[in-house]
Formats: sequence, structure tokens, C-alpha cells
Amino acid sequence: MPPETAGFISQMNPVVLTVLPWLLLALGGSFIYKSVLATFWGRTRYWHGFLPISLVSPLFLHLPSSPRSPVKTTHQWWVHILLGPLFLFLGLGCLASGADLLGWEGTKSVNSLLTLGQDHVVDKNGKSRAVRPLIVFDRDRGYSFPGIHRLRKHFVKVFNQPVFKEENPQPGQAAPVETEEESKDDSE
Repeated sequence: MPPETAGFISQMNPVVLTVLPWLLLALGGSFIYKSVLATFWGRTRYWHGFLPISLVSPLFLHLPSSPRSPVKTTHQWWVHILLGPLFLFLGLGCLASGADLLGWEGTKSVNSLLTLGQDHVVDKNGKSRAVRPLIVFDRDRGYSFPGIHRLRKHFVKVFNQPVFKEENPQPGQAAPVETEEESKDDSE
């Protein structure tokens, strides 16, 4: 393959290519551990200080801190809801990337996890078809996400449907009250 068309992985320094997968695996393990703490106990650590840094600091705090540091621990309900799933997805991404760079089947494992281990599904016509992968890794081209393109039309359909139908009252308005004459007309 000519150098101008070679993938990003083949252009990496060999030292980086040796160290980076192991760092990604360690970072993925740390994110999974943080996901367990956030999901089940609602606990995370953050840097107490300048607000913009405080908002993103849970993503960067992976090592223990000293007692005199400005790092604090919080137990809040929003940690369960927001940070637990975020840490889980970041951990799965780092673990899969590190495994792929080592030559293991990282994206295949994540695809199996996301499809609950199903290789084939039965469609509405009763035909069995193979489940297409959501994430694809190619050592020359990198990652692609064909699952996002397939799901886009479903998300557009869900998010573009009106919440209230035309015959329903708008929020904050009283429902129309039927009079006795209207109810008699409907029964006839």
C-alpha cells in the first residue's frame, strides 16, 4: 500500500503503537470502575474550583488524590443518571480500541454486547437474517459506525412525531367539555 493511502495505524511510531493499546486498556478499566461507582453508589470525584474545569473534571480524575487537594467526592442522584452511562460507554470504547490495536477482537466483543449476543434475528416476514455490526474496525481505515446511519431514520421518526395530537388540548389549556346535546348527537 502506498504511504499516502496507508491508514493512520500504519503511520504511527512503533513505540506509540506498543504503549498506546495498554494505556487505552488501563483507561477503559478505570472508566468501567468509575461507572460502577457512579451507577450503583452515585459517587464520583470532582475538582472543586473554577466551574468549567469542575464540570469536566470527573472525566480526568483517575488516580487517588492527597487529603489536601481540591478534589472532593460527591454523592448525588444526577451521578447515577448522567455519569454512570457516560463512564460505561467511554470505558467500553477505550477497552475496544486498546484490544483492536493489540489485534484482539475488541469491536466484535462490543458488537456482541450491544446486540445481546444475537447473530441472527427473525424479521416480520419470518426470515432469519444476520445482525449487521454497529461498529466496524479496519486497521487501515480506522473505525466506522454503520449502525448510526441505519438508526438515523428511526431517530428522526421518533423525534419528529408530535407529542400531542390535534384533537388533544395543548399543555396548559383545559380539555373541551362535552355538552348534553353533543353527547346525544354522538349516541344517535
